[in-house]
Amino acid sequence: MAKKSEFDYDFQESTLWGVSSALEAFQVCIEINQHLGWELHRLSDFEVENIAFKRFGWVDRETSYFQFLVKNKQVTDYFLPELKQFDYLLYLEADPDLVPLKEIHGQLKQLKNIFFSLMDVDSLKQKQKLSYLHANE
Repeated sequence: MAKKSEFDYDFQESTLWGVSSALEAFQVCIEINQHLGWELHRLSDFEVENIAFKRFGWVDRETSYFQFLVKNKQVTDYFLPELKQFDYLLYLEADPDLVPLKEIHGQLKQLKNIFFSLMDVDSLKQKQKLSYLHANE
């Protein structure tokens, strides 16, 4: 993926789901890991505008794609305010020719107590914030 700077980021290989669930972030990760065979694990918090957000992530070494789950709400602030209806955001960065996105979306929709909505990354006003997920991996 071509990354020029945090403000000139290529999102052509990005997929984003809004996630709604009463479960804690680690529980959401456990469910995703068990059903998709991923290995999401806790990463260090990252800051946006002096607000720390929890994140989980994993890099699949076979396919070279990145997955991140970020808690969207921190007290009264949101990582992506335009998606404040979601508790978490699941971000996948991968070549769509190498990753079965329809299959992944279908598997996510089968999870109980966790609801996923596929989002259009290009339509987001603050999509550049997604590049912060890579900070201090």
